[in-house]
Amino acid sequence: MTEKNKIITHYENSLMFIKNLEKVSVYEWSTPIKAGKWSVAEIVGHFITWDQFVLTERIPYFFKNNTQLKRPDVEKMNEQSSRKSRAMSKEKIISDFLRTRKDLLKEVQLIGNEYWDKEIRIGGTLLFLSDYFNGLIHHENHHFRQIREWL
Repeated sequence: MTEKNKIITHYENSLMFIKNLEKVSVYEWSTPIKAGKWSVAEIVGHFITWDQFVLTERIPYFFKNNTQLKRPDVEKMNEQSSRKSRAMSKEKIISDFLRTRKDLLKEVQLIGNEYWDKEIRIGGTLLFLSDYFNGLIHHENHHFRQIREWL
């Protein structure tokens, strides 16, 4: 399986994983998974923020020559997504996630095979496009494990 196909498969599976969260109780959805940690709502909400970021601030620039991408303010983005998610319904968060993730999935599917071994620079780090997406997936899988353990 190619790197691109692994990434596509992960994103397809994530749609079902999050859709299945429609069944969880309000308590399970909105209570922090551990002391000092986010709730499931906040975890899923931050996926939306990061998918939107990848769609608007990464993918359009990956293929432009000599584009040096800046690192985002991760803490600020996460805090904003956490605050926003606490004010949204479970249905709205899940719906927004599914829509945004499908948009991201479509964009990833459109990336030509020749680009997956292309080097990109983010801040001072040089990495392959496939490494960038695999890093996102590794982070997501960490959160999926947290959610499974909580539920």
